Amino acid sequence: MVAEHADIWHTYASGNELRRKIEVLARWCAEMGRDPGNDRAGDRRLRAFDPRVADELVDLGVSLFVIEYTRPPYDFSDLFTWLRWRDDRNGEA
Repeated sequence: MVAEHADIWHTYASGNELRRKIEVLARWCAEMGRDPGNDRAGDRRLRAFDPRVADELVDLGVSLFVIEYTRPPYDFSDLFTWLRWRDDRNGEA
């Protein structure tokens, strides 16, 4: 379904499991005649910032991060760290 219809998909997978899911999706996209790069993966379970994990996810093809704040009190200090990392990675000032 994702390979045929989706523009984005979410997963809670990481590491080798995420790598395997991305490979499976790429094969299905090829079978459907779609570019797997158009199906952006997001990982919503990232609540705390870890630049090594974030860089690894981007290297695997994740291009959308959904940061989860589930209940008050909301501490958005990590959000600003995420935004600085994103801007540094994209070469923005």
